[in-house]
Amino acid sequence: VRERSKAQTDSLRVADVGVKLTVASPTAFTGLGNLMIITQTGTSVPATATANDGLMTNITDDNTKSAFKTYASLDALAKDYQSTTSVYKKAAAYFDQENASDRISVMSYASGKVEDSLRAFWNQDWTFAIWDGNGSTDTASSNLADQATAATLFEAQEDHILVLQREQASEFSSMTKGNDYTVGCVHSLSEQMDAALVGACASLTVGSITWKFKKLNDVSPEDLTAGQVTAITAAHCIAYANVHGRAQTTEGTVLSGEYIDEIHGEMWVKVNLEANLESLLQSNPKVPYDATGIAMIQGVVTSTLQVATDQGIVLANDNGKGDFAVSSTPRSAQSATDLSSRRYAGCTFRYTPSGAVHTVEVNGVVDSTTVREK
Repeated sequence: VRERSKAQTDSLRVADVGVKLTVASPTAFTGLGNLMIITQTGTSVPATATANDGLMTNITDDNTKSAFKTYASLDALAKDYQSTTSVYKKAAAYFDQENASDRISVMSYASGKVEDSLRAFWNQDWTFAIWDGNGSTDTASSNLADQATAATLFEAQEDHILVLQREQASEFSSMTKGNDYTVGCVHSLSEQMDAALVGACASLTVGSITWKFKKLNDVSPEDLTAGQVTAITAAHCIAYANVHGRAQTTEGTVLSGEYIDEIHGEMWVKVNLEANLESLLQSNPKVPYDATGIAMIQGVVTSTLQVATDQGIVLANDNGKGDFAVSSTPRSAQSATDLSSRRYAGCTFRYTPSGAVHTVEVNGVVDSTTVREK
């Protein structure tokens, strides 16, 4: 059993409800799909786009002087970033995917301020992030250090996903092992596979897809040997290659080896449980600290997990029922401290992820009509 959820004493979320997930595995917001491009531009943040152009959000952090902007279209972003810039190319690849969101954000940060800048804008409307410079031969070593710093924050917070791109799987070896919230794309840096991957997959209904087998517009499949694909997969990275004559993403995992759809599903459960329980607290005159109130809390958890089952996040068993369980302890079982502070911590749940089929093996028997001599 491996516990993924860490004690979050440094949570960046502001809420009255906390949901902690513990993932048991064998030994051995919107659609939660909006994208943010991270770029180091210092204090010279482009400022041409206006609300009339499609600039949806424009926030500057006084402490770091970093900026967060959200654009409703590629044309709006082009007011600030010319077509020759990496930011524009990333955004163009994102918007050219069939399932891209209706917006894209850019966070501009000053040198040495990447973590503080991310913290400042963590609760804005984005879930996935990519870098405008991929971090290989075209990127300064300081940018690589910033990416490692950012990945550490993503792992600590457990509610956003960082997607990075390199030309070789070995270039991810310096990243922290076991990253559940960092995705590694292996592809030529001349094309924007990271942006395309997010655009193709992230905004679809959480639980409805796996991230393997996906077609990416504006990305050329690379001719990889079976050995190369095996090495990339062993590093828990994703490539884009021809498989049986069809271009597809080769896997759908984060750097720890967990599947992106399961991580995304856990994020959906956590975010929606928090939102639904917060709504319960806000929409009732009071939720009584008794059997009735506890039943109300358990009902919200149960209904949320049922929706997760309907979406394909939670496994439906052979009877069509969601493979999840919710339980709660009575008021009498709560500590004096919790009762005094009006905190209820007696509700627990578990579920089995739905998963997806990634490989198939079929055994067959041929009834030959040829008589062979003994």
